[in-house]
Amino acid sequence: MSYIILLFFLLSLSFGGVKVQEYSLQNGVKLILKETQGKGIVSGVVFIKSGTYGEEKRGLTNLMATLLTKGTKTYNSYEIASAFEDYGGNIYTSTADDYVEIGFSTKVEGLKKGLEVIKSLLTEPTFSQEDIEREKKNVLQAIRSRRERGHELASDALRRITYKGSNYEVGPLGQEEDVKAINREDIVKRWEEVLKSRNVV
Repeated sequence: MSYIILLFFLLSLSFGGVKVQEYSLQNGVKLILKETQGKGIVSGVVFIKSGTYGEEKRGLTNLMATLLTKGTKTYNSYEIASAFEDYGGNIYTSTADDYVEIGFSTKVEGLKKGLEVIKSLLTEPTFSQEDIEREKKNVLQAIRSRRERGHELASDALRRITYKGSNYEVGPLGQEEDVKAINREDIVKRWEEVLKSRNVV
């Protein structure tokens, strides 16, 4: 599977000093490294420039990204989290209008294990039906909660007015009717589209 991923590794939580190094791997992955002196902590981001743009069902990409850390063919959700938390780190996913990211932090001694888990997330996510139903409920609750908070309600209304008729009209969380209609086939298809798009820098 060939796709481009942007990775940032920072060997401490501080910035400075050493020049950024950039490599292009044989499979098309772009690797960007910056080493700094510090506590032996590694942070990284897998940056995929393929966010909510082009969704047929609004909220599909966000739901898909959320499910990545819920289980793969090799690791369950507990094992995925533990691979980073056992070293004082964490792993997360997020979705924006124009990109999806998988971020993580760990200690240097946990990096090998962490990268094995990241590879599994990218190449063999399971998107189980049980996880899909649970996360859909969470997303629907998050959408409803936004309507109960004045500033977020206003922000969503402004977005709809400003970007009416475009892909930016609805935020990454999506809209209720679309989220309810999302099925596993939609999620698998979207993930394949994201990886094959080569729409990533």
